[in-house]
Amino acid sequence: MGDEENLAYALELVDSLALPMVLHTAMQLDIFEIMAKSDESLTAAEIAAKLPTENPQAPAMLERMLRVLASYNVVTSDVEGVRNDARGEVLCEE
Repeated sequence: MGDEENLAYALELVDSLALPMVLHTAMQLDIFEIMAKSDESLTAAEIAAKLPTENPQAPAMLERMLRVLASYNVVTSDVEGVRNDARGEVLCEE
């Protein structure tokens, strides 16, 4: 395999691992339930404020997670924030 094929394969492996890890973490943190309880889009900072953490990096970390979820249409992102998509609603415990 050439360098380009190796790079493409490596990116494919990373991408295939990212979604399951982010989904697992989002479900452990009840991110989908937090969004489901809101009638409006929420920013990463608003969601992070509802999490049981004191980590000042939580909003930035959550923003990255939400971008991954949005790229797979699990959540919908707009200028105001994010909200559950139909796929995200399925992941709620309600």
